[in-house]
Amino acid sequence: MMGGVLVLIDDQAGPREALAHALRAAHLQIAGTARSVETAADLHRHVGFDLALVCARTDAAARRLGREITATTGVAIVLYAQGDDLREIAAAFDEGVRGAIARAAPLDELVRALHHISSGATYRDPRLTEPRRRFESGGHRPLSPREREALGCVAEGATTSEVGERLGVSEETARTLLRRGAAKLGARTRAQAVAVAYARGELAPVEQD
Repeated sequence: MMGGVLVLIDDQAGPREALAHALRAAHLQIAGTARSVETAADLHRHVGFDLALVCARTDAAARRLGREITATTGVAIVLYAQGDDLREIAAAFDEGVRGAIARAAPLDELVRALHHISSGATYRDPRLTEPRRRFESGGHRPLSPREREALGCVAEGATTSEVGERLGVSEETARTLLRRGAAKLGARTRAQAVAVAYARGELAPVEQD
């Protein structure tokens, strides 16, 4: 069990809730999720949390959001970083963020890093200290189009049999697609696979009104 209480902040509902579900399944204490500084501040007033995992579409946006959340709540910040601008990551550490974890990291690595940070330590993912070209060639295998479709169905709440129906394949083939996709993503469960697929950009979030 993690020592601190965590909140996830991301303006994209699908990735945010999928990651929260996966982290709860990994026995982290999640106070809730928020889509903005305002909703995070409201959650902090009513529930309280020690650590904010900040997700954004660019590293510059994540740094800015983390700065605003610190000013509003005073909690420690961890960036869940794209790795698109390592100068922003370095500047965020200069401003006092507690950690930065690459979205390309396997879920179990994210969990270990959050445990480490919640104990009072700092953590900077090695992927976020390397040149961008090396970060991009980190070695994880991309999903096939059919694996991506199958996981997209799961993200929408479909069962295995419903995945098969939507893709026009047997239930066993749907199960195989989901199993292969999860293995490529380093995930143990389908919920974890969906969360990691969102984080790596393999699944595109549906925009919410």
